[in-house]
Amino acid sequence: EKIRDRKAGGKWTELSDWYSWAVVTANLFVGINPYRGGHPKYDKMTPADALDARIRDHVSIFNPQARVPAVCYPFTNIPQALQW
Repeated sequence: EKIRDRKAGGKWTELSDWYSWAVVTANLFVGINPYRGGHPKYDKMTPADALDARIRDHVSIFNPQARVPAVCYPFTNIPQALQW
């Protein structure tokens, strides 16, 4: 459930597989789902609603206003070849 492509609408495609791969990869290198953490626009929402909204709006942890927990690894842990 944590890596499901919510935008796929139950129609799994190669792109939804890549989405799930990206979520798993972010978890491995940084320690957080790329759509978790905090962001001022979504702070007053429930965590589940914030997750759905951030996915829909493409607001990941790489957004300049996003905040990640201090226990997360630095983004420099992501190999250069995988940085986008």
